[in-house]
Amino acid sequence: MSRPIRPVVIRTFALGIAATVSAAAVRAEEPETTSGLAEIVVSAQRRLESAQDVPISISAFRGEQLQALGVQDLPALAQVTPGLQFQAIGATNVPFLRGVGSTTTSVGTESTVALIVDGVYMSAQGSSLMALSNIDSIEVDKGPQGTLFGRNATGGVIQIRTRKPSHDSHLDVTVGGGNYRTFEGSLYGTTGLTPTLAADIVVSARRQFDGFGRNRFDGSDVYESYDYTVRSKWLWTPWDETELTVVLDYERLRSATGFATRLPALGELGLNQRGNGGFQFAGGFYDVELNFPSYNITKTGGGSIDWLQHLGFANLRSITAFHRQDWDGHVDFDLTPNTGSHQIFEPTQKTFSEELQLLSPEHSLLNWVVGAYYYRDVSGYHPVFIDYPAVNAANLHDTTIDSEMKTNSWSLFGQTTVPLPWESRLTLGLRYTYDDRDITLSQTAPAPPPASTTQRGSKSFPKLTYHAALDRRFAEHLLAYLQASRGFKSGFFNTQTLQSPPGQPTVPLPVNPETLDAYEAGIKSDWLDNRFRANASFFYYNYKDQQVNAFLGSTRTLLNAAASRIYGVDLELVTAPINDLTLSLVGEYLHARYSSFPNAPIFTAIPAPGIGNAASPGDVTGKDVVNSPTFTGTLAVNYGIAIATAQRLDLNANAYYNHGYYFDFANTRRQSAYTLLNASVKWTFAANYDITLWGDNLLDKQVYASVNQVGLGPGGLFGGDSLTPRAPRTYGVRFGVHL
Repeated sequence: MSRPIRPVVIRTFALGIAATVSAAAVRAEEPETTSGLAEIVVSAQRRLESAQDVPISISAFRGEQLQALGVQDLPALAQVTPGLQFQAIGATNVPFLRGVGSTTTSVGTESTVALIVDGVYMSAQGSSLMALSNIDSIEVDKGPQGTLFGRNATGGVIQIRTRKPSHDSHLDVTVGGGNYRTFEGSLYGTTGLTPTLAADIVVSARRQFDGFGRNRFDGSDVYESYDYTVRSKWLWTPWDETELTVVLDYERLRSATGFATRLPALGELGLNQRGNGGFQFAGGFYDVELNFPSYNITKTGGGSIDWLQHLGFANLRSITAFHRQDWDGHVDFDLTPNTGSHQIFEPTQKTFSEELQLLSPEHSLLNWVVGAYYYRDVSGYHPVFIDYPAVNAANLHDTTIDSEMKTNSWSLFGQTTVPLPWESRLTLGLRYTYDDRDITLSQTAPAPPPASTTQRGSKSFPKLTYHAALDRRFAEHLLAYLQASRGFKSGFFNTQTLQSPPGQPTVPLPVNPETLDAYEAGIKSDWLDNRFRANASFFYYNYKDQQVNAFLGSTRTLLNAAASRIYGVDLELVTAPINDLTLSLVGEYLHARYSSFPNAPIFTAIPAPGIGNAASPGDVTGKDVVNSPTFTGTLAVNYGIAIATAQRLDLNANAYYNHGYYFDFANTRRQSAYTLLNASVKWTFAANYDITLWGDNLLDKQVYASVNQVGLGPGGLFGGDSLTPRAPRTYGVRFGVHL
């Protein structure tokens, strides 16, 4: 049986990583003092329960905690979650969790680590809630979660919950600034409109006017950005048994990450690459040298209706959602200041989903949920425009691609947790999924004379997935568990270019589905009167047909890595030795290898004075899986100090270590080991006001956001490694008012 959840505010260490942060603001005459480690409430099993009771490895964070840790957007979540990686590929930041992830990013494809926002699956891999504003909490559920969260939760789930409207009027206003002429502000307000209706609204903006680097071609700034978000939630409770929540959201983001890219400098990553016209890059780490403006603007908008009805014998929940995402991307594909090749693409993704859940009532001895889910997605490029200026005798022409892939997915699922003797529980779950994909793609080829080809095709992907767990509570604060589960991601078509079997140009070739069989054993424990927490999990994965992609010239090719073997250990140690002081040391050891990948694309730099990369198939069996560091970990400290009546200092520091990882299948391009240090000092005064000084990447480490290999294209106009940096040292100040 689960222990009852104590009604506490989460203010200490969130399971799985990093630091702890004290309450957001002190609203009493005396500063708040707390002792011990607070219980953490999660919804990994579609019901609210203590994280220490859930037989799953979880990392969870409160919204104010993320600010103190320096996590201002979704990719930065990797700095505080061992085993989580993000790689920037074009308009997307692709998540990898415990070595499980996919570099396939053409529109209509979906991440292997699912993103759930307020119960809604966000399939678009662009910028959905990349800016973490109005966040109540985030949890990262590790391992396959396909039974309860769907076919694309192979590696795990990132769940985001935004704040809930309140009938008690409240206003939060925050403004701040930082280096690189960065300005930010947010406003959150909530109030009751009638006795049964409450609403809130959040408006946030962040604008960086100066870039981290410069374009050596024209002297302009590179990596300046903006992010504007508006989100409103309406809560209607006409009767005690009924709760209706309506959410509307919109985000507009501009970024050059993954678009303004460059060739390696001489010797960088051990490479000696030249581009079109014999160009060799000689600038700084954050610089580029491009004659075509390269950036992306993403617009995301939509909403959801969440209806919860208490029926007595059960709770009925319906979640209906619609979202649309539009991109406007520009890329200098030859990576040089010379006239070579560039792309302009304007993809669109529209999704609709409906989920019905019937859940056991609160405090039921037998916890269960059954449900049905429907998902429809219409995605495509309208168009992709690839320009090959006529600079040589080949007289190359332009390529235009117009595509649309329709996805219809139906699934039925159920899971139950049965109490057993000796303080044990058995959890069993099943989900049946049926995915149907249809594709239409037209491409005008660049060969003289121009030729057009149209592909039309469809493919269905049915799959049964499962989850089984056995846990036992050996003492009040000691839980041990065993679990096995299967994750599934259906196959799909290439929406960015023609991909066909040999000799069949009008027949589209889908990539195969991927499956992951996972086994895990773990313990969760609290000791010393709840002042010391020790959690550990041991996992083993059998990963088949991992979906990957490679750029052969300007062509994105989809393929499957035949098999991988992944195993490792997650460890979490947290202690609160005295009141308002919390120390944590958490980390992960990961062993991830391709156990079979005989025809992987291998990119070899062509010796000078040649141009770019030569691509050829090769066997990379035994090599490290991409984006899979052997060791990651975070050491963190939080200390709250009462300095006067209604005044408090919160000191936070965390150091994240990453052992390094590979970007390519052949393990020739490596991000070396690095340590990121973040810190903040927050002064709360006069009960409702605070000032925060913060700094991220204080050691100013140079880290790659991505290193992508591109094969030699037509006429030698492009080819070579495409490099994008992560942000350097940033720092600033924030002022907050809470009324």
